[in-house]
Amino acid sequence: VASDIQEIEILSNVDELISNIFKDYFEDLTVNNKEEKSIEEIYSDFDKLFELLRLIVKIINMKLTFISKKEILDNDSNGIILDDSYILLLKKCFSSFIEMINLLPKPIQIDLYCNLLYMLVLVHEFRNSQLITILLPVYQKCLSNYKGLIREENGDNNHNNKNLKNIFKILKIDSKLREDQLLAFIILKTVPEINIDFEDVGRINNIIIEGLKSQENTILSLSIQTVKSIINNISNDSNNNSSIIFKGLIPLLIDLLNNDNEGNTTDPRIIIEILMTFVKKIVDMGEDEKIEGSYELIIPIIIYFNVKNGFDDYVHDKILELIEINPINFKKIIQRSDDELKSKIEKLVNNGSKGDEIVMSKESHIELKTLG
Repeated sequence: VASDIQEIEILSNVDELISNIFKDYFEDLTVNNKEEKSIEEIYSDFDKLFELLRLIVKIINMKLTFISKKEILDNDSNGIILDDSYILLLKKCFSSFIEMINLLPKPIQIDLYCNLLYMLVLVHEFRNSQLITILLPVYQKCLSNYKGLIREENGDNNHNNKNLKNIFKILKIDSKLREDQLLAFIILKTVPEINIDFEDVGRINNIIIEGLKSQENTILSLSIQTVKSIINNISNDSNNNSSIIFKGLIPLLIDLLNNDNEGNTTDPRIIIEILMTFVKKIVDMGEDEKIEGSYELIIPIIIYFNVKNGFDDYVHDKILELIEINPINFKKIIQRSDDELKSKIEKLVNNGSKGDEIVMSKESHIELKTLG
């Protein structure tokens, strides 16, 4: 055990040394030459720089031997044992790799991020839940930086972009695994234009619903942030991923609201906040027919929520907010409503119950504000 700890400390120091040498190369260019080295000159030095990058990958390969083999073999699952310290070392090495390649010319960065993504796909295929969870920030940085480089350098119609758009399918996300739920949230927020089919949409929405039902604050918060990201990316394009996903999510949200007394959600107001965010997005898009449809959807749901859960002051505020956002469509829906619904809305608008004060825990307040 002592020797293992010593080995990890040595490798960690080596990682820092390599990273510092790499960074010093670029810092010295500015200090000594008063200007950055040209791309051509950096290309000429690339063999030396690449060797430093290769050494970082070599540290990773010492444990994750499947990366150098470029495939997962049957004996890898049982033969590779990772303790907490080594997993943290691997995260440190992957993070150093990203910091180093970010200093290189962008055409080189694109190739290296493509290689990094392939390594992370193999890591995911290895199916070590603790390793994947610890590396989630690495997955996020890789996807975000790779996407930015592709758009800046090559546009959207190229091989790299196709690889990125297929990442959800390549990773074969399992909606039942916690680490895959978290990874799915990262993918949806970072690459909303991923290629998905009907089955994928169902899987994504199941992951979101499970997240909204979670008692774990991290998963609940990420689920809410992901829904907000999906709503923000909705467009008038009928093939828009976010529109397709949210359309499938709406009935599941209603079911969740209907069954919240079974302990299926931390706070049922979260669902109302999601739907309110959706309405605001539709209003911002400015299509009258869709605005009217969103009001026709949310008003009965809010009243049902009030009848089922109370929270009169909260619902009173939401009704007034809907009136303020778009009074014309609010009036249209009320005029078409039956007498019972009109009566309940009128009572809520005119009175608002001071006796039913909303008591939010600190955690619930934070989660609800996430949608603001």
